[in-house]
Amino acid sequence: MAVEVHIRPAIPDDHNLIWATWLENYKHSSSLGRRVRPDVYYAGQRKVIDHALKQGETLIASPLGDDLIVGYLVHTNASVIQYCYVKQSFRRMGIGKALLTALPWKEFTHWTDDCAGLMKKFPNVVYNPYGALHGS
Repeated sequence: MAVEVHIRPAIPDDHNLIWATWLENYKHSSSLGRRVRPDVYYAGQRKVIDHALKQGETLIASPLGDDLIVGYLVHTNASVIQYCYVKQSFRRMGIGKALLTALPWKEFTHWTDDCAGLMKKFPNVVYNPYGALHGS
């Protein structure tokens, strides 16, 4: 079942949700997050998120007519996706696709368990974990 969403730029009030979900989702949905000691992961990933939020831009997805945030996409220069997240209960409803097709992206920097499916849908994009360093 598809959900029609409104996509808007993030505002500072959105950052707490982005911090919390990115930190925890990536910790549990990536091989890197699962393998790195928690103290090392949280210290390092906080720096990565801070850099991404300061250097990039964030798109927020909400159901039409509702302020509920159901997903977001953090990107640099529209071509490098730093992180894309959709709340578990709203997955497979077209929200991720709406976010991902809002930009002419070519690379993404954070591989999660869902990325294999992503690569099938977007075969011309490149996984580049170093994209965050230069925002190519």
